[in-house]
Amino acid sequence: IDSDNDSSNNFFQFRAHNTNLMKIQDDGKVGIGTISPSASLEVWSENSQEYHYPLIIRNPYNNNVPNNNYGVGMKFHLDDANQNKFAAISYEANTAYGNDGYLRFFVDGTGLTTTPSSSQAQLSLASNGNITASGNISASGTGHFSDLNITHGGTAITFNRDGHESVTIGQGNSDRFFIRNINDGRNDLVILDDGKT
Repeated sequence: IDSDNDSSNNFFQFRAHNTNLMKIQDDGKVGIGTISPSASLEVWSENSQEYHYPLIIRNPYNNNVPNNNYGVGMKFHLDDANQNKFAAISYEANTAYGNDGYLRFFVDGTGLTTTPSSSQAQLSLASNGNITASGNISASGTGHFSDLNITHGGTAITFNRDGHESVTIGQGNSDRFFIRNINDGRNDLVILDDGKT
């Protein structure tokens, strides 16, 4: 353990075998693995492994009991009177004694002063790769799907291109399939459930 009380550069640091492990600067910044942290907390961990976790947050639940809905996460908070300006990322176990869970994303939990429930997640990624979103998904790149299943009342996909008319492809009443010009509301193609076109 080393310190320097020089008025121009105060610090407190931990060393082992002449290697700096952690340093606390006089401005309150903490560096782990670095002697010159540029943020409140900066972690350096040089490692050539493909998968490397310099920071691990663990919930030490009891392995001898079912761990349904047990979770651990990180919260990002802006201070406000209502305590609802925050975002969070969490991992939640889905089944007892199994490697089956969800990575969930929460943004701005209006009216929430405690940890939100799984039903309030805006985006969830399951261990089987399934993604569930509570709102619209917008992407500027190219999407590739091996199997796309859209389930919703009045299901439709809308194609918008700048300077062109918008076109909707979907399923309407009586299980019919339609291609519709949104600008004039005209159905360009309709396939009824009895096969008539």
